[in-house]
Amino acid sequence: MSQASPFRALTLAFLCLAAACAGPREERYVRPAPTDPVLVLDHAWMAVREGGPERPMLEAAGFRFVPTINAHEGQGTASARIAFENGSFELIWPDNDVPELDGGAMAKARFARRADWRRSGDSPFGIGFRRTSATPPTFPFETWRVAAPWMGPGSSIEMLSPLDARTVTLFIASQGVDEAANRAAIAAGGAAAEPFLHPNGARRITGLRVSAPTRLALPPSASFVNLSWAAELRVGDEWLMELELDHGSQNQQVDFRPNVPLIVRF
Repeated sequence: MSQASPFRALTLAFLCLAAACAGPREERYVRPAPTDPVLVLDHAWMAVREGGPERPMLEAAGFRFVPTINAHEGQGTASARIAFENGSFELIWPDNDVPELDGGAMAKARFARRADWRRSGDSPFGIGFRRTSATPPTFPFETWRVAAPWMGPGSSIEMLSPLDARTVTLFIASQGVDEAANRAAIAAGGAAAEPFLHPNGARRITGLRVSAPTRLALPPSASFVNLSWAAELRVGDEWLMELELDHGSQNQQVDFRPNVPLIVRF
């Protein structure tokens, strides 16, 4: 998660060894310097049961949710968001009170399977990124776009995971986090600053790792994301998201398992 983390070093060593053993390949992607990232983590979400009953557990751990519930019109889902200075974490669920349009019923059904991840085996996780000046115009894997009324006119999400896949959902956010605006709101104080002032003191997302139960549960874009250092995707024993805040400066860890496949360190 942070570059000093032991599993980051092990991941990099593994990738370097794998690249050396594989020999030369066409269109081989070279990892840029950390000062010139090709992707930046924007936000992450986890599919949950209708209404987000997992929310009280996060609030009990000292996280403050943004008061407004986001309704994704056309997609038939809703979400509750925890805001940080440089990103956010969302609980997202199918909502029968939110209208569906066009292919929205199919998208809603996919979120229902993801929320029921224990039985369906589908990934409950999604990770959104922001482009940078170093992001290539095209990626070395197939992408596709999705648009919905809640994104606003002319906006769309570029999906980095295959359509109808049961894997981790990876995508380029339609409207990324405005970190400068968030810092200004925090500095100004008052009601606008409150969503960022978590009782546990956490302020910034500094790392994100998702473990999948099998290699097939990771999309083809996983290697690219790992090399970007924007997030880490790996094979583990079970579906699990590990969120690191403020480089773990408080030496605190909350493990929400078995109810929620989430560990937060801050």
